[in-house]
Amino acid sequence: LLKEKIDFAKANFQKSGLSNIVLLEGEASNILENWNYGEIDFVFLDADKENYGKYLDLLLPKMKLGSLIVADNINDFGHMMEDYLQRVK
Repeated sequence: LLKEKIDFAKANFQKSGLSNIVLLEGEASNILENWNYGEIDFVFLDADKENYGKYLDLLLPKMKLGSLIVADNINDFGHMMEDYLQRVK
């Protein structure tokens, strides 16, 4: 985990004034496999690119109909997440 990115995210969430943002720190697979926070309506996916497909498999059953996933670095690192890109197309 990159502490500086976590701290940056926390500061921005606090500045937003929104109270319904949950930042979960930890290894993404572990968090998603042990999910007990209810349905998800928005995900900003910024993780290890080669596992985006795995994260998609873990996320989809937990997401509300009409939910949104924003995947970071698609243009720069798309070659590392081919399985994810093929499935979302």
